[in-house]
Amino acid sequence: MSRIRLLNRKCISALIILGQLVVSITAALAQIAEPEPIDGLVPNEWRAPYTQFLSGLGIKDVEKILANTKFGIFGGVHRPNSVLFRIEDNCSDDICLTIIGHLGGERLIADALFMAGGRVSGSDYGVTFLGLRAFPRSFWSSKGSVTLFETSEGWIVIPSIQ
Repeated sequence: MSRIRLLNRKCISALIILGQLVVSITAALAQIAEPEPIDGLVPNEWRAPYTQFLSGLGIKDVEKILANTKFGIFGGVHRPNSVLFRIEDNCSDDICLTIIGHLGGERLIADALFMAGGRVSGSDYGVTFLGLRAFPRSFWSSKGSVTLFETSEGWIVIPSIQ
């Protein structure tokens, strides 16, 4: 009987080690892209919706903000046509106001506004957050990162800036 218990302990230990190995291998195989700078210019087709959005925020010198904005294609599962704007005016170090949005008719609809660094990366490793399966995107700065999870209702923003 004690021999069976010893065998069961060894089997359980082996299963635990095997389970940890599978989790480690799965995480090790995840592809996390090198953070890339957000450095595009606002394209002509986005200038009018973005300008209207900035005016709606109450910004007086829209042209100055437009000149200090970087643009990037952001995509997403729920809104594949999402884009991002990084306003590089009144930043704190390399942390600036970042807007993720999409077009709703002729208007820019903001799905998230947050402070973040100027380099962004994504991952093919899906995580479960609040019962939702998501593929995180991270914005990097010299102070840390901000991670986003897309939902059908918008983006969940999780800062870890120091």
